[in-house]
Amino acid sequence: MILVLPWLIGAGATATFVWGFNKIKNAWDEEDKKKEEEKRKKREARNTEAKAIWDAVERYGEMLVFEKERISQEWNQVSKNILSEDRKNTKNLEEDIEHIEKYIEQSKTIYSVWETVDSQSRLIEDHYYDTRICKEMKEENNEKRNKMKKWEESSNYINSHIIFLYDTLDLKKECKEQQKLIESGMDSIDKMDGVDFEKVLLTHFTRMGYRGSLTQQTQDFGADLILMKDRKKYVIQAKRSASAVSVKAIQEILGAKGYYDADIAIVVTNNSYTENAKELAYRNKVELWDRDKLIEFILESRKI
Repeated sequence: MILVLPWLIGAGATATFVWGFNKIKNAWDEEDKKKEEEKRKKREARNTEAKAIWDAVERYGEMLVFEKERISQEWNQVSKNILSEDRKNTKNLEEDIEHIEKYIEQSKTIYSVWETVDSQSRLIEDHYYDTRICKEMKEENNEKRNKMKKWEESSNYINSHIIFLYDTLDLKKECKEQQKLIESGMDSIDKMDGVDFEKVLLTHFTRMGYRGSLTQQTQDFGADLILMKDRKKYVIQAKRSASAVSVKAIQEILGAKGYYDADIAIVVTNNSYTENAKELAYRNKVELWDRDKLIEFILESRKI
């Protein structure tokens, strides 16, 4: 009995150790299972998110192809008219510019779809490379690559289309400015002397409903035309000039406004104004008509 007792004690200790070890091992195994389960859930969540992103990319990509075809067909229908050599008058050119600007905005909006496609597809590559979705995508790599290639080709077409539209728009605007010069007769105005310029202005002001006359050349007191309209008196100084009109013209018309007791003072030129002239005019509420304003005025007059 005495000999058996130590053996029993040793066996009990061993059993206790084994039981404790197994319990610890089971706890470790359970912890490992929990960690693996958490990893699995995270992978599934990332896979689900990646697939959702790819589904969105596909929708955007197919939308891009569809819009590319639509733009191509629509532009082919209207471009023959817009690019026609017959559309040379100002009204036609203005209509064309409006159409082209509309197509540019539409195309830019559609091109932004490609930016979404590109950025989202990169997001999958950058953030989901270690997940199962990446393996699935690699297995379908050729199909997806072909889709991306088709989408990129559509985006390149749209981008080239935008560049072409901007070039066409610039050309149309240039033609419009040239046509305005032709229709307004500015080419001949630039060659006139001061007196003829005053007479041309009086003709156009009269057509626009103003009543008045030219002042005497020797005693004009700073005004070349005195006009009336809607019970208001206007003093006009006409400056046909090869350079920017200086502050002196503003000082003269201000003197004329006081002398003739006028309501409104205007300086009209076929050129532009110096910064000092603009500042003095602004401070004293003198209207400045530059070359662009003069062209618009003449064109408006000719419509009547």
